[in-house]
Amino acid sequence: MDRSGRASRSEYWYFFRAVSPTNRVLAFLPTRELLLLAVFLAQMMAGTGAAVRQLHDTGRPGWMLLLSLIPLVGGIIVLAFLTQKPEPHPNQYG
Repeated sequence: MDRSGRASRSEYWYFFRAVSPTNRVLAFLPTRELLLLAVFLAQMMAGTGAAVRQLHDTGRPGWMLLLSLIPLVGGIIVLAFLTQKPEPHPNQYG
């Protein structure tokens, strides 16, 4: 994934559609915890980057992702932000 410029909403969601089968396969493999931890950390970093980029495309700072730490409603609020259409014009994030 290119980290510069803007991304479409579909690019963001295709990323998570690609990660999901990987997690399902790893869940059933008799692997070591260190391998699972490495895969989890790599996916977490890439997922955070994709989410921040999507938030920037909607005109919001990446720090809004921390709203997901609020119990019950935080994740719903962030999900609503991530499903919105990007701004058609350039904003302060590009």
